[in-house]
Amino acid sequence: MAEEFSEESIQTSNALDSVARNVASSLGITHLFCDPNKTERRQLEIATGDQRELLWLARLAESKASAAVFVCRDSRIDLFQKKAMAAGHKVQIKSRNSWGYEWPLK
Repeated sequence: MAEEFSEESIQTSNALDSVARNVASSLGITHLFCDPNKTERRQLEIATGDQRELLWLARLAESKASAAVFVCRDSRIDLFQKKAMAAGHKVQIKSRNSWGYEWPLK
């Protein structure tokens, strides 16, 4: 399980942890943060969302995973899908516009 998030993102958003990391841990599978932190962005000269998405793909490739669930914000889904498909990956979008919205609390 991989995601558009980083350890730094957890701290800057005042989150306690990553939901995707918690899910991966509970399932006993590997988790991967793919987004660069501020230092990496400067070192790698990453200034655009396009460049970030290419880095996500590179990090997924480095992981040697045969399959992955990738969690990202809705505004990145189509762009990231196109890049992944252009790189030869098979992509299925499982959720859009609905994660965390209108879930009834009981």
